[in-house]
Amino acid sequence: MSVSALRFLLLRAFLSYLVFSYGYLAWLPMVIYDCVEVGQSQRMRDFLIVTCYAGDWFRYLFGSIFAMICFVIGVPLGLLWILRRYAWGAHPDAALLLGSQITSYRERYRWWELATCVWKLALVLSLHFPSSKVAKVVLFIILLLIRMGAQFFLRPFAQSLDNREELWLAAPTMLVVFCGLLFYVSRPAPASAGYWTLYILVVLSISIVGITILVFTVQTYRQLRAEDGKNAGSFTNEVDGGEEASFADGEMMDLHDSVVNYHLLEANASPSEMDNHNKGEAGSVAT
Repeated sequence: MSVSALRFLLLRAFLSYLVFSYGYLAWLPMVIYDCVEVGQSQRMRDFLIVTCYAGDWFRYLFGSIFAMICFVIGVPLGLLWILRRYAWGAHPDAALLLGSQITSYRERYRWWELATCVWKLALVLSLHFPSSKVAKVVLFIILLLIRMGAQFFLRPFAQSLDNREELWLAAPTMLVVFCGLLFYVSRPAPASAGYWTLYILVVLSISIVGITILVFTVQTYRQLRAEDGKNAGSFTNEVDGGEEASFADGEMMDLHDSVVNYHLLEANASPSEMDNHNKGEAGSVAT
């Protein structure tokens, strides 16, 4: 592997990590602003001994601002710059740096990962900062429906298999959310029929997610194997066709040279020399 290919590989892996884990990376700098009321003061939810906006809280403020610039703002802006720099996947080196993470989308939807980062940020904000649990659930459902609707109507992936996978994964996720909402609203007794019904639905939904991932992984693997076989077959045909063409071109060149040489000999040689030449050609053909 060349140094250039290794550099592209490392950059692609780092970019994939940043985009994939953007929701978690965006949330980390914001934990110091997620405060709950404990007694008469506001405390950090993840570190209750720290009082918000006072004392030791300011020790974390600089790191939070720096991380927000690097991750919350920096990752989407960096991804936008790379997409523009590589012509939204149309640049010859785009596949080396962006990989299938971007090039698997149709050309007019190469911005999808950038929009996904914005969606993840909205999801993080809606799940942590509203004080009402109902508001959190409602906002989460709205965001999930927006994502499912956009996926269903736009179908951004070039392969129909990828589009189906997204929808199959989103559907059981929505079912888990509704089951959680029913748990919260109805508050069924642990031994009641309603409790076990919701519990079974949640388990089935999570199982569907796992089975869906497994099924689509196998289908993707088979599809890649079939494409590799097809590409190998077309390459073999091209090579065979090239050999046949080159062989035919060689025969034509030999025939052309023979005709030219014969006419030159006919123009310059005596009748006896021509007779000897024709006898020699006849003997070589018979042989």
